[in-house]
Amino acid sequence: MRDAAPPRALTLVLLWHMHQPEYRDYASGEFRMPWAYLHALKDYADMAWHLETHPGVRAVVNFTPVLLEQLDDYAAQFAGGRFRDPLLRLLARPADALLREADRALILQRAFAPEHASMAQSFAPHDSLRALFDVLQTRGHGATHHLSDQYFELCTTPYYHPLAPLLIDFDCARETQPAIALPGSPRYPGGLARAAAQLDSALAAHRSPYRVQAGPRALTVFLRDGRLSDRVGFEYGKWNSHDAAANLIAELEAIAAQSGEEAPFAGIMLDGENCWERYPYNGYHFLSALYAALEAHPTIRTTTCSGLLAARGAPLPQLPRVVAGSWVHGDFSTWIGAPEKNRAWELLCSAKQTFDVVFGSGRLPAERRAAAERQLGACEASDNFWWPGSGGEAAVLAEFDTQYRSQLANLYRLLELPVPAALAQA
Repeated sequence: MRDAAPPRALTLVLLWHMHQPEYRDYASGEFRMPWAYLHALKDYADMAWHLETHPGVRAVVNFTPVLLEQLDDYAAQFAGGRFRDPLLRLLARPADALLREADRALILQRAFAPEHASMAQSFAPHDSLRALFDVLQTRGHGATHHLSDQYFELCTTPYYHPLAPLLIDFDCARETQPAIALPGSPRYPGGLARAAAQLDSALAAHRSPYRVQAGPRALTVFLRDGRLSDRVGFEYGKWNSHDAAANLIAELEAIAAQSGEEAPFAGIMLDGENCWERYPYNGYHFLSALYAALEAHPTIRTTTCSGLLAARGAPLPQLPRVVAGSWVHGDFSTWIGAPEKNRAWELLCSAKQTFDVVFGSGRLPAERRAAAERQLGACEASDNFWWPGSGGEAAVLAEFDTQYRSQLANLYRLLELPVPAALAQA
């Protein structure tokens, strides 16, 4: 009887993508939303802890530069004691300072945001406070006057992240969806140069497996296992955490056994912050079980993208072409196609045309030009097109729409031009 073949080793790259759009108002320096700070409390520190606790596990952590810039800003606020985040200002106020009605409304809005109502929670104090909040919501404006201030010392826990292919050419969305509706503007003005500028800025901020050849240029591409990545992002949060980790390990073992390659590779790549809102205890038990299993596994080796390339002896197989798309459904429908999304692109296209004219005139001083370029980068962020038409809570959509229009309005002001009336229309 022939002995069973030994298990085939598999190399795994875990990539956690950390991203938040620009939440600061460049005109005032104020943070319009607190999500970079709250994710830092809830996710970024946790993800670092899991890796520190399991030194045998390797992972790639991708931070967008605009997120790192905001985290540095928060560190400076804490160091100086002067907070430009309204929520932090309230939390840092003297204990005997009375809260205004607007202050209470802000705390409740942030602490019980509607998009977080479905988070897997099992903390009795938080659940009791949410139950009280739900009761007060039914009683209308002014109901919080019945609560003392003690109830409000509590809170929930490329550079600007643009969609580069859409900056370059709206028509690329038709490579995967030929019938998709596109904005009225034929293209984003100067999009190729803007995509290059975003990449250059990201490389400067971050400076310290296939190969696609396009003429003299080559790009190494790591393919993402969409099925397993989506299981982590959307499915395993519904499972028992230890069962979910065991299932993922079994899936990786099956990939290794069924692969025809001598050195099989798997790539699990997804957001490293938002998905944990679907897990009990913010994914603590799942990640602890998964990392422990990976650390002890005899044939699954975790590594980084650069580590994989350094260890590979054979040349990389060639791909003649890669179709434009994203890791969401493989297309761009999350950011373009719906009327609301196309309208957001048209507002940006119009602003960029004006930007080009003003910059071409040479009338702006260097400091003003730099501020306008920075503001344009924030306007190009992908989140500005993710939210419109997404079907989310009306209040949340309105808040992000207001921020986007405010960013565009500030761009016109930096260009020393009046703000178009179109930006005041929802």
